[in-house]
Amino acid sequence: MANKTVALKLPSYSGTTGLTLILTAQDSGTIANGSGDTLTPGANGLFTCVVDEAITGWFDAAVLNGSVTVAEGGKLYIASDVVGTYVVDDPDAIADQIIAEVEGVVVLPVAGSVVSSVNGTTITVWVGSETLVTISTDSDLSAKTMRVAIETPGGTDVATIENASITKTSSTVAFTIPTTATTLVRDLRWSLRDTTSQVVYLYGVLQVLYAAKADS
Repeated sequence: MANKTVALKLPSYSGTTGLTLILTAQDSGTIANGSGDTLTPGANGLFTCVVDEAITGWFDAAVLNGSVTVAEGGKLYIASDVVGTYVVDDPDAIADQIIAEVEGVVVLPVAGSVVSSVNGTTITVWVGSETLVTISTDSDLSAKTMRVAIETPGGTDVATIENASITKTSSTVAFTIPTTATTLVRDLRWSLRDTTSQVVYLYGVLQVLYAAKADS
């Protein structure tokens, strides 16, 4: 279990002591660093802590001040359990890992946009929901045998939608996001793939969000 230094910027809390970093594994929703690690304040809003648990993969970062969450939504990727410094929301590290995860996949230039529950090819659904998604495409995929795969950023399968459950026309593809993918707040990855050729026609992010509700 290597001692990994995790760093993040919190300019609004510069110099504040007693803050705690919580890392939640995206593939399981469990807290990965025990009861959290105390952050040490540095210069200009920089905070660091040492995480000694043997953890790897994608994590959501949150910061607590006592029992109050003061920051959340940060992304952290730890490739392997080795000594080093890992920065929350490091754009280069995140981009490099996303590229590595799709390396070797053939993607055809089919333009598509989801016309329900989304922005572009980012699908947004709510915790516990079962949501029908319709994608408008510029190519006729109606004769293809397709599969929708949903997985965590770390590559763990969450749900699979087979061809029989995908409705295809000359200009649209529609499928329902199952509740197995919406059990908790997280960011997932999805793709639409031809099962015969293994060509990926569309892919994007699946955001599972909490929708506010009245307590009554």
